[in-house]
Order: sequence, then C-alpha cells, then structure tokens
Amino acid sequence: MTCTQEKNDPFSIADAARAMREKYAELAALRQHARDGTLPDPRPRLRALAARFPGALRELDQLTDDELRARVAALGRPDVASRPPPWLEPVARYHAALSRALATPTRGQRPSTRALAEVAAELGLDLAATRALVRPTRPAARRP
Repeated sequence: MTCTQEKNDPFSIADAARAMREKYAELAALRQHARDGTLPDPRPRLRALAARFPGALRELDQLTDDELRARVAALGRPDVASRPPPWLEPVARYHAALSRALATPTRGQRPSTRALAEVAAELGLDLAATRALVRPTRPAARRP
C-alpha cells in the first residue's frame, strides 16, 4: 500500500500492470483492425474499452504504434511489479479516478480535470506533473 492510498482502495502494481497490458494490447489490436479493415464495426469494442478504462480512447489517438507495442512489452516483463514503468501507477490511478468522477460528476467541472487532481493528490504530485505523466505532450497520432 502506498502512503497516500486509502485503506478501502487497495492498489496493486501487479494488478494494474495486468489490466494496463490488456488495455494497451486491445488498443494496438483496434488500431491494426482499423488499418487492415478486419473489424467491420469497432464501436462495441471501443465502448467496452472506454467503459473499463475511461480516457483510453484518447491514448489511441495520441500514442504511436511503436509506443503501444513498447507499453505492452514493458508491462509483460517478469519484473514489472518490482520495477514498474514510471507512467504505470499514474495512468492506472487516472482511469480509476476518472471512473469515480464520471460516476459522480460535479457541475461546472470537467471530470478529467477532477480525476487528474484526485490522482495528483493520491501520488503527492502537482497537477502539471501528473498531467505530464498521464497525457504525453506530443501531437496526436493519426489513426489509419
């Protein structure tokens, strides 16, 4: 348990790595299906992914094929739980916080900003540092 983690919100790096690996593998598969036209209607899979990992579709737009493959590989390493990539915990917590924020939206505040602030508080980081970890700042990659 991390020092900022709530007792009723158990967080496991190993579980997060497994879930994020599934997410990035699905993003890579969806990108490949879009490229080769083998999935006539991707919307059900996109909706399921967005429901499980709110904000994940933004990553589909932002991350390159090489970045998606690198994340899948990094999360498949045997030592990932003891040596996680620096982006793993913030991204996993972002999805969890965004799920909570979407479940109880606050009027006048964007859920993603609220979720980022929640993640920043959990990790003891400022909002800008958390945003940089969760949302890489680079031009959006074009989907095929």
